Parts: sequence; structure tokens; C-alpha cells
Amino acid sequence: MFPWRKCERGLVLTFLLMAMVLLLPLTSYGFEGDLESLLNDDYGDEEVVALIADPLEPVNRVFFTFNDSLYYWVVKPVGKVYSSILAEDIRTCISDAFHNILAPVRVVNHLLQGELRDSGTELSRFVINTTFGAGGLGDPAGEEFGIMRKKADFGQTLGKYGVGNGLYICWPVIGPSSARDSLGLVGDYFLNPLFWGLKGQGELANELFVLKYENEATLHGDKYEAIIDEAIDPYVSMRDIYVQYRQGLINNRPKAGSNGRTKPDSFRPEEDCPGFVYADRYDNKIKARHHEQCRNIDGFQDKLVRYTRAGKVYYGVSFPERY
Repeated sequence: MFPWRKCERGLVLTFLLMAMVLLLPLTSYGFEGDLESLLNDDYGDEEVVALIADPLEPVNRVFFTFNDSLYYWVVKPVGKVYSSILAEDIRTCISDAFHNILAPVRVVNHLLQGELRDSGTELSRFVINTTFGAGGLGDPAGEEFGIMRKKADFGQTLGKYGVGNGLYICWPVIGPSSARDSLGLVGDYFLNPLFWGLKGQGELANELFVLKYENEATLHGDKYEAIIDEAIDPYVSMRDIYVQYRQGLINNRPKAGSNGRTKPDSFRPEEDCPGFVYADRYDNKIKARHHEQCRNIDGFQDKLVRYTRAGKVYYGVSFPERY
């Protein structure tokens, strides 16, 4: 039996719960971000070339505090009730359904990036999950056929063609972004099937956004809490993680005009290793990863380790027993 069969008994409860979460003060539904991707601390091996400009920091910090308070005072308490009503299997089905609905965003952006194969992959996933996955409530494309997700959005597309981050922006509710990615959200908004299917039905659109927002928070909110608890300055940590994550998405894509068979690698031993200054600890995972790779080229068997000192997370390169 396919796992999405478990969703059927929870559908009625889902619609009842939608009425409850309407009380949250959210007003948009075009955002395709997901907390797992944004907050996953393994955000790739691509080094950020320069820190993002943050001239709006005072305002951004106000909105960051607002978002943080919204999470802890509203989203998390509601999430406890939500989780007690709907099992994790059902919440995963809901997450899969929203991801499936937004397939056109990824299909078009892969085409714009010159990635025909990835565009076809996302189109295949959409067809399979819509037909065999009960309208997208399951992921048979990945679980049964091994066709895995390929993330793409318009902000990523702009970055691939050389558009820089611009300034950093922390939006209310939506959270971390940049000038480029904010423009990307607008582009993705018009590719979102919900924009066209729910025209003139703003109340229902808001309900669906709230459901998506709350559902993702119950599945991945623990990652956000881990970052906040471990960070000396949570605002800076979230900003840096976001920038590195987005840069990793862009750098891991083949450049425009490539055949898609190779991916750029930011680690270049002939450039990165000679004269490399080995440090005991790094607050940047990317630099620690380069350290590890350079050491292993020299014949060592060091490993990347993650540890905490005085409440702050660091990365080191040594035998794990050392920490």
C-alpha cells in the first residue's frame, strides 16, 4: 500500500482545522519557501564571495523580532494543537500537496535556467504525483520511481544570470530575503497556479497560505529553534545562513549555456590550499570544509566536526574524539 493512503482519514480534520488557523494575521500566499531548506544547516560547500549589504538592519531587526514573536507566541502554540489533531504522516501529505501544486514555478524556472532535463524531471513528478499520488498528497515519484525533487525559483534564476543579492530584507511573516529574491517572489507569484485559480477568492487564498505556513512550522520548526537557541546574535545567524544557502543554490547550478553534465566546484586545491591558514575553529562551515579537503590532500584523515563553545556553534577539523 502506498503511504499516502494514510492521509484519507485525516482530510475531514484538515478542513476543520483550516477554519481555526484563519485567526492568524497573515495576508499573502505566494511564497514558496520551506523552512527545512532555509534552516537546514548543511547548506552546501559554496563559499559566499561577499557579505550581503544590510543598510536596513534597524528595520530588519524589528521585523525579525516580530517574526520570532509570531512563531513563539502564535505559530508554535497553534502548532501543538494542530499536531495533536493531525498525525505527522498526514501533515507530510499536506506538505507534499502544496509542493506539487507549485510544480509550474519550478518547471518554468528550470527552463529559464537552461535545465531541460530538470524541467522534465519536475514535470514528470507533477504528472506522477497528481495521478498516482491522490492529487499530490503523496510522493510516489520519489518513493516508488526514484525521481527526486529539483528546486528552482525565479530568484535563483536571476542569480544564475549574474544578478547580485542587492540589500538584505527581512519581511514580516515571510522572513529572510534579499532585493533579488524579493523580485523573484513576485515572478513566482504569477507562476503560482493558486494565483490564477483563486482570483477573486482572497479569503480562501489566505486560508491556504496559513495552512501551508502552519503545517511547515510543525514539521520543521525545531530547526529554527535550534538556530535561535545556539546563536549569540540570532538575527545575524539567520541572515548569514540565508545568504549562504541561496548562494549555494545558485553556485550548484550549471552556468547558462552549459550542457548540464558538470557543476562548478568552489574548492580549487591549486588556489585554496597553498598557504592555507589552518585554524582551530571556524564559525563558517564552508571554510572548515575547505580546511578538511586541503588536509586530506596532504594525506591526513581529518574530519569535519561540529561543537559548541560558550553557547556558540563552531566547526573544527580533527578527529571527532577531540571534541
